[in-house]
Amino acid sequence: MFDFGLPAFFEILGKPQQDVLKSMASPKSYRDGQSLHAHGDPVRTMGWIETGGVFFGKFLRNDGFHSLARLGPGHHFGEFAALPNPTGHTITRRLAAIADGPTVINEIPVDEVIPIFKEDPEYLRAFHFVTTSRLALLLEIYDDARRLPARQRIINFLAIIQRMQPAGKNTIDCTQADISRQLGLSKVTVNQTLRKLMEMDILSLGYGTISFKDPERLEEQTDRG
Repeated sequence: MFDFGLPAFFEILGKPQQDVLKSMASPKSYRDGQSLHAHGDPVRTMGWIETGGVFFGKFLRNDGFHSLARLGPGHHFGEFAALPNPTGHTITRRLAAIADGPTVINEIPVDEVIPIFKEDPEYLRAFHFVTTSRLALLLEIYDDARRLPARQRIINFLAIIQRMQPAGKNTIDCTQADISRQLGLSKVTVNQTLRKLMEMDILSLGYGTISFKDPERLEEQTDRG
């Protein structure tokens, strides 16, 4: 999952609530590739990304770190530990996290966040909106991974990203390696598919960017009616 076009928590949250959280937060800097937390660590802070990015995933025994998601500025994580917990069990991190480039995270201890979440439903409204948006995207990508060949998965994925862009924004910061890593496909397969779309004049590649030249034709290449 990329954060391309996904609503960020701080974009949805009202200005008064933003100011409250910012006043409570302590910024913490991480170098590129540095671990923020490991799978199974207790969740002691809620955080949101000020600058840089964070990869979330798992360390596999024979294959190193496998990224499942990347989030950028404004996006949050760790909020579940600050929400009502009927089980009484300690909330732990389900995924490991590492910094993507120099990264600054604003962190607030969850025991300080809990009272303001109880007092003001605006925070829960913003969490709900962002969480359901993420879930809808993940379900669409999961459905593609379950039933489609690699080339069609790449096309569908690009179309999803394009649809999520603000009006008038046709270029995204994205590399072939990003797509390969997020979809779990080889760079060769991704390159071949992108080259074919370039030949059709549907998109163009720049240095670390993809530009959608003909979004309507890209949508026509998907398998969705």
